Amino acid sequence: MPARARSRKLTIVSWSVRRATVRDAEIVRAVAVVCWRNTYAGLLRDETILAVLAGPYAIQNVRDRISGHDFLVAENANEIGAYADAVPEPGRLFLAAIYTLPARRGSGAGTALLDAIATRHSLLPIDANVLLGNRAGEDFYERRRFAPVETIETDLFGEAVTERRWHRAVGGVVTAGRDSAAADVAVRDASSIDAGAIAAIYNEGIDDGLATLETSPRTPEERSAWLAARGPRHPVLVAEGSEGTVVGWGSLNSFNPRAAYDHVADFSVYVARDRRRHGIGGLLLTELMTRARAIGYHKMVLAALLANEVGTRLYERHGFSRVGIYREHGRLAGRWVDVVVMEKLL
Repeated sequence: MPARARSRKLTIVSWSVRRATVRDAEIVRAVAVVCWRNTYAGLLRDETILAVLAGPYAIQNVRDRISGHDFLVAENANEIGAYADAVPEPGRLFLAAIYTLPARRGSGAGTALLDAIATRHSLLPIDANVLLGNRAGEDFYERRRFAPVETIETDLFGEAVTERRWHRAVGGVVTAGRDSAAADVAVRDASSIDAGAIAAIYNEGIDDGLATLETSPRTPEERSAWLAARGPRHPVLVAEGSEGTVVGWGSLNSFNPRAAYDHVADFSVYVARDRRRHGIGGLLLTELMTRARAIGYHKMVLAALLANEVGTRLYERHGFSRVGIYREHGRLAGRWVDVVVMEKLL
């Protein structure tokens, strides 16, 4: 959806958020029925959806959740259009559910609920699980400064499913969840002292066949000069562990210097070999997208090796779509390779 259309929808509705009461249970259940059928059709078996609606969303269970949890509803003109079910736990707030009627999505109801929850529990980090494949759900959290930290294999009424946990630290700081292998990893701007680590991680990518198609600086000296030449529209970020070690990096680049492409950015994300698959790439990508929006880019694009399934899945989880595939003779690979082009509107 173009950014202009999304902004227009966000200004239409003024939402009032309040604590739910047991008298709201019937309406909350009705909202849940519509949302579950709309959101998970094609992602879950029909019988699984029906089991959830007949179990956790049976009317008495909804009443119990409203009474026992921090359960909020968003209203407009006295009509409930969205709800959130939050569960305070030792050391965190678990956001068990946040759903908006399909016709009301993009109107700010989910944001209003999340803001209210964060205000009510301002001293707690927030965790939320999203079913893999629910791109709208993942995009919702990514845009609100959550970071993906781990995947969880579980059973939902007899159906094996995979969820991704999204984490936001107190104050919305971009850090990984304390329970993940990326614990205490933070993203910051790169400096010249990071040149060696950036070069080493990039060279690991070349060795593993994950590098970009273009030949980029490979030595610390070349990377130092590369960093010094970057302008304000081309930030470089590093992910740093609590021990002070750089474990990943990412950069924003202008897609094309011509004016027609002035608002399009391409980018790179690399993670150290022993720290992959633990949410660090997601941390970097989330912050790169935040920076890109602040700079004024309207779209992000990249060309990735089709064989790089870890990378392409990462981008798809963050809302990137495949727009084409072509073949190119990769200078680093020394052979013809399949390349997938992906993009996302910001």
